[in-house]
Amino acid sequence: MTPRTSALTLLTLGCAAGSSTGSSTGSSTVGALPPATFSSAVRLGVGEPLDLAASADGASLVVGTTRGVSLYSADGALRVTVEHPARVGSVSISSSGARIAAADQDGGVMVLDDSGARLWSAEGLGRSNVVALSPDGAQLAVGGSDGMLRVLDPTSGDEQARVEGFTSELRALAWRPDGGAVAGVDWDGGLQIWSKDGVRRLTGAPSPAYELVWSPDGQRLAVAGRPVVVLDVGSGEEVARFMPSGGAVQGLAFSPDGARLAFGLLHGKVVTWAPGEDTPTAVGRAPTNGQAALVWTDPDTIWATADAITRFSVSQQRAVGGLPVVSGVTKASLRGDELVLGGNHALLRRSLSGQVAPSVVLPKTGGITVLGWTPEGALVTAEAAGVRVQPDGAPVGPTSRGGVVAAALRPDGRAVAQTRVTADGVGVVSVVSLVSLEDGRTLWERPPTKTPADQLSFCADGALLLAQHERVVTVMDAHTGEPISEHTSVSTNEDVGMSCSPLGDRVASAKPLGKVTIWDPRTGGSVRSFIEFEKRDVSKLVWRPDGAALAVAVRSGAGDAVLLTDMGWGWRSPRELPGLSAANIVHDVRFSPDGSLLAAAIGAGPNVGRLIVWDAAGTIVHDSTTLDATLFGLAWSADGEVLVGALLDGTAVVVRVQRGGK
Repeated sequence: MTPRTSALTLLTLGCAAGSSTGSSTGSSTVGALPPATFSSAVRLGVGEPLDLAASADGASLVVGTTRGVSLYSADGALRVTVEHPARVGSVSISSSGARIAAADQDGGVMVLDDSGARLWSAEGLGRSNVVALSPDGAQLAVGGSDGMLRVLDPTSGDEQARVEGFTSELRALAWRPDGGAVAGVDWDGGLQIWSKDGVRRLTGAPSPAYELVWSPDGQRLAVAGRPVVVLDVGSGEEVARFMPSGGAVQGLAFSPDGARLAFGLLHGKVVTWAPGEDTPTAVGRAPTNGQAALVWTDPDTIWATADAITRFSVSQQRAVGGLPVVSGVTKASLRGDELVLGGNHALLRRSLSGQVAPSVVLPKTGGITVLGWTPEGALVTAEAAGVRVQPDGAPVGPTSRGGVVAAALRPDGRAVAQTRVTADGVGVVSVVSLVSLEDGRTLWERPPTKTPADQLSFCADGALLLAQHERVVTVMDAHTGEPISEHTSVSTNEDVGMSCSPLGDRVASAKPLGKVTIWDPRTGGSVRSFIEFEKRDVSKLVWRPDGAALAVAVRSGAGDAVLLTDMGWGWRSPRELPGLSAANIVHDVRFSPDGSLLAAAIGAGPNVGRLIVWDAAGTIVHDSTTLDATLFGLAWSADGEVLVGALLDGTAVVVRVQRGGK
């Protein structure tokens, strides 16, 4: 298979009003600025959530992540975090919350106290991948890919018992609530219970099996798979089963009174079910397609681990909060000290200085994106249910059954353009409108169309609104909504169909076969068509702040090329920006506010991120790598002194920039 590769091209378009002049050597200048120096990249965040466990009273929650172990209070406050070089895929906590156990995916096991101090650890212990502490924390059960269950002293590692006879890797371990026995289930559904009286084997567990929990009275075992099976431990008989409509159940938890089970279904749906019921009761929807772990800490609270850790209210049947741990982050937004990291399913708000505790923003339905901030500093977000002014504002403007599919915040932060999908009695249609964020009034609304505008963008300081319907871009007067012009045959890929210049006098659009066209938004006519980029796909179009240059990232299987070309002189003396290799994929490109630096977020291999910064001469002035997560989105501070990169595991890298003499 030919590797997918990326290239980055910087096109200098000649002088716009107020911009610097281009030189005849194939580049333009952005003024004489002192050279920039960069700090080492600093990592913020605990990593992607992989597993979750709670103390008996629900006051302490321990999270295993891609970067270690973190202990939280139920209100979301981070109490302790312990970094670890390998992914921690299994965690357990004693009933009191005083002792924590964790297993990484390289076979390492460690036991911590609630201050994060390490009490005992071991490497390569039977390829361990699951752990369970007894309720009093006095015994540790360990299982792994060698099909062996071991019971250890958690402070010395001394082996107290060993259970063999599993036919595949151990998937889950669970102690009986009184601490007198531990059960383990393997991938094939092999289920065994160890106690001081010996080992007992039960049949009837599903295969494959994913999770195992005891009822609070210790009389039943529930095993998650497809189906969910409940077994009477005394008789070994099946007492209930639930067959989900699609896929297997992985997360599983008993209610505190033992009357119901909670589990996660496809598309992130969390439900509760009592044996004998035909239909489960919905509790809410987690931000993902499934749940890695569920805990039911009190009658009204269920926690679900997925792309974010979500807290559900059983009585309200909805998400009511969560822990500030997310994954799937692809975008970064920065305003002053506030950094917002966003992905498809959740937002993580934090401060660069650390003065404000991180918090999570969860969508009511579907995904969630950041649009920007109001002049007063309120965060504006968009999701299928509508545009909201955080925290937890009601949807702004009219709502519709199909929801919002695109939105853009006007540059002044006072209004938002949105595309709603609705119905007119004949079929599905979409409506583009402009809504005031101050009072929720609809300022104007376009007639319905059959083709939704799935991308919106303001231009010319908010005077124009660009709406892309498949391969057609319509330019509207943003004050009235009246159409002004159209431009056709643009790419449908995000970020490249319509990139407006800072002055609003030109729009760059990618076309099929790697072609880029510069056109006038007032007329829709082409101003300039660039040659094809050797039939490579254009993935990013970003204007330099003075409007005199355009950064173009292209992607293909043929290799990388990075060019710096003075368009005022045609394709003369193209120069290649150094640094990209055939394995690199460009995910984002951002100019610094003064235009003197160009940063690229790069995927440099599986779970490897790379940040490259070039100066105006095309020289690499910063190049750093993260070895455990891919780098996606970038954001500069308004003064250009901070550059932030969003990593897929929910963390961020922060680089400080200084100019000579500062």
